[in-house]
Amino acid sequence: VPIVDTTGAGDAFGTGFVAGYIHTNVDIAYALQMGIANAEGNIQKIGAKTGWLTRFPKKNPRAVRITRFVN
Repeated sequence: VPIVDTTGAGDAFGTGFVAGYIHTNVDIAYALQMGIANAEGNIQKIGAKTGWLTRFPKKNPRAVRITRFVN
């Protein structure tokens, strides 16, 4: 995705991850996908709190598929 401004990307990832983790009752792969999707939306807009997800997507075709975890 095109990067416009990285301000708030870490916060966007963190909130997306925690929301996905709680929403799915501890599905880490889904939580990582939501964190990435939230941060991805944020870096495409100017500002720290813009572009964040407002609801859980039914399908996220651009989400990263987690196949294994790095130790």
